[in-house]
Amino acid sequence: MTPDLSPYVVFEGRARDALTFYAGVFGGEPLIETYGRHRASEDPLDQERVLYGVLRSPDGFVIRATDARTQESLTLGDNHFLCLNGDDDALLRRCWTGLCVGAVVVHPLETAPWGDAYGKLVDRFGVTWQVNIGDSE
Repeated sequence: MTPDLSPYVVFEGRARDALTFYAGVFGGEPLIETYGRHRASEDPLDQERVLYGVLRSPDGFVIRATDARTQESLTLGDNHFLCLNGDDDALLRRCWTGLCVGAVVVHPLETAPWGDAYGKLVDRFGVTWQVNIGDSE
């Protein structure tokens, strides 16, 4: 999959609704994976929440979305970040290494439960980035 850069938005239980709405605006069919499917939360209230969602429009627009866990607090305005995603391991690791300069690494770049390499950091300008390397959409 060709690497891409896209916005990633966090919701409080409305990620599925948002992706469905955006699909109506931009076209495409949302891909949605839940916390329950990946056993990413023990909380029964989280099982149907969106762990990962993506919409790829026919025109090339990409929007990613997730729901915060039920017990997590979310502040509107701090509910978005940038995501680098794709299967070009060398390119995306080079980007990760560059972004790490002066950054706070929230989650090191390592193998995630879904099998891809995943990391999260806040760069020196306060921008939150996620990097996902693998075959996942």
